[in-house]
Amino acid sequence: MRQLEGAIREELQVDSVELMAIAGQVVFDAIESEFGQYGKDHRAIVLCGPGNNGGDGWVVARLLADRGTQVTAIASPPATVEATECRQIALDAGVEEFVGPIGGEQESYAAMFDEADLVVDGLFGLGLNRPLGQSPYGVELIRVLNRSHLQSRTLKVVSIDVPSGLSESVPILLNWTHDPGTRSRSVNAPHWVCPTMTVTFELPKIVHVVPPHSLFVGKLLIRPLAPSLRLQDEHEYANFLSRMEHSKPTSDGSKSDLGDVTRGPRITVLDDPADIALVERSPWSHKGDYGRVTIVAGSPGKVGAARLAGLGGLRGGAGLVTVATPKSCVSDISQTPELMTLSLPDRHGKVMARGAEAVLALKSDVVAVGPGFGTAVGAAKLVLQLLDKYDGPLILDADALNVLDFEDVAIQKAFIQRAVRAYKTNQRYAVIMTPHVGEFSRLTGRTVDEINADPIGASSEFARRWGIWLVLKGTRTILAKPTGHVVINTTGNPGMATAGCGDVLTGVIAACLAKREVERRYDAARGHAPFEQSEPYYFKDITAYETVLKKKFRQTFGRSDDLPSNFKFSPFNAHWSTRVLFGGDYTLGVLEAVYIHGRAGDLAARAHGEVSLIASDILHSLGEAFTSVTEKSSPSGLNQRYETQVTRRKRRTPSHEALVSDHNGRFQGCADLATKFFGADAARNLFDMLIDIENVKELADEAEKAPCENCGKPMELTRGQSGWLFACSQYPRCKGMRQIRSSN
Repeated sequence: MRQLEGAIREELQVDSVELMAIAGQVVFDAIESEFGQYGKDHRAIVLCGPGNNGGDGWVVARLLADRGTQVTAIASPPATVEATECRQIALDAGVEEFVGPIGGEQESYAAMFDEADLVVDGLFGLGLNRPLGQSPYGVELIRVLNRSHLQSRTLKVVSIDVPSGLSESVPILLNWTHDPGTRSRSVNAPHWVCPTMTVTFELPKIVHVVPPHSLFVGKLLIRPLAPSLRLQDEHEYANFLSRMEHSKPTSDGSKSDLGDVTRGPRITVLDDPADIALVERSPWSHKGDYGRVTIVAGSPGKVGAARLAGLGGLRGGAGLVTVATPKSCVSDISQTPELMTLSLPDRHGKVMARGAEAVLALKSDVVAVGPGFGTAVGAAKLVLQLLDKYDGPLILDADALNVLDFEDVAIQKAFIQRAVRAYKTNQRYAVIMTPHVGEFSRLTGRTVDEINADPIGASSEFARRWGIWLVLKGTRTILAKPTGHVVINTTGNPGMATAGCGDVLTGVIAACLAKREVERRYDAARGHAPFEQSEPYYFKDITAYETVLKKKFRQTFGRSDDLPSNFKFSPFNAHWSTRVLFGGDYTLGVLEAVYIHGRAGDLAARAHGEVSLIASDILHSLGEAFTSVTEKSSPSGLNQRYETQVTRRKRRTPSHEALVSDHNGRFQGCADLATKFFGADAARNLFDMLIDIENVKELADEAEKAPCENCGKPMELTRGQSGWLFACSQYPRCKGMRQIRSSN
């Protein structure tokens, strides 16, 4: 946020004190809009810490005093020039100061809070890097404030940016006390402010949307610091960052550093049903239009997981669902008449590796593996074969995750190979993994506490490293894309922490992806791609990809003798920059499933309560959940039988575009492994640093016209270790080179 504020200052041409005044005014306006005006008959207390949050607090204190409110600031001595200046302005306006250090004086604090109508919390912001229990400031003050807030019916507490004590860099842990000779006990006294409302600026922060931190922010208001910039609009925000990245150098000749504004995973929050709104099914459609799903699941004693996943696929809208299960379990699955079955060879109820051949022989749009599947050696080998041979999206859940060992070189190679294939086919070979925190802990080697402390960073890093789509299930389910970008889902409730809910989700994800697969295939067959993409965006396998690429190659260059002598055709010369919505169909399919599944859970909890909720309740609520986000489709007047359920949106919201687009997405995480297993070409492909094939001839002509600076001979277009470059035609006698594009 500090880098973003610096960029806003630069754009608005204001200094730090002026921006602090703007932030304080925003908070003051939010207070009045929510709670009305505070005047002469009211008393307010403003908590001002030593940093810039304290400076914002001093601005709010001054504005309240200007209204005639009796204002007392409980303050720590300012530690910044800006906060010091804001403090002096507030004191000159009549604000009373109660000087710290903040801590102690419990009786004085309690009396002050009992008399107050409003408390504004400006103690600490996101820069806090340690629990307040380890700080001399704020602990006793916060405890007294929270107790007074809990006991009062009228006291309003408003936090600036974040409640003091909450920070994504500070894990929330139980506060344990220990007395010699007695057992440790948990104390219900959090070391953070529990406000009525939190006012933050421009964008939500991680602590606002990811539990457990988000449980303590109260009502969240997001307000712009610079309304004219419209940074809460995704497109305007992207344009703003682009301007800042290409801004003029500063006085010392360097460009301003935006820091985390442009680096690290981009985080989007899925909280608006309009972002995944579906349209009605076409009256001319049939079951084949909604996809064929195969679910490899079940083992003796765990047949229920397979049935729940299969029914999740059907309730999720798939046209046909086949459950591939050990031969000894087929009769149990067949009790659900809507599910088809495939008998897999087994030994004592444990599936054998050669069962993969039967699964691959099916005509499937999506394959999901894992629910109740078991962790025998045969199961592990079957998963590895599907990773290597299945031409389509593959979902790995439950036991399919438990049999994976990422220390095994064979597993590493299988995942990186699919990542390279997925990259080249616009995610046709996508792998979607759906662990809960315990399974994710085993996959990553991190402890559960470490993951809970930074779930976004952990999921983003893992997805980037292995080129997969990661659905980290929890109170706020997180989707991390292969590019590392993250979407946070906001539906769901604690009642869904019960057996079978994850199996239902696996089936729903498979159904939603199967529908996407059918639509992409039909669009390609009709000769047009969505979203104005000029490149073919659907390839049934790698061979189809290379065939299309060669055709385009010949259309571009004609005869081979028109090419530069040192240019060699390779599938790695393809560039996907024209495919703006990289894997967008898969993003939207997975998000649709996650959002609908959580919404069904919310509906089921409303009917049955969170305590009594079971997975079957979610199954029965999926229909209502889908209906609640389905739009009426307007008749086109054409008999287009493949105008199916999910593709034809009547509108696109800015946040919808943010959910599915990855304009700057790169597979930075798995490039080293791709190089290790498949050579430097694979890494170059993943880094997206190759020149568009259409530009090669133009650049080759340019190379011939620009002589070598060393010997004056013509240059030639070639590709070195770090990217494309112009090299002297007399190489290696002359080593003159000029770089065009590097991996950086």
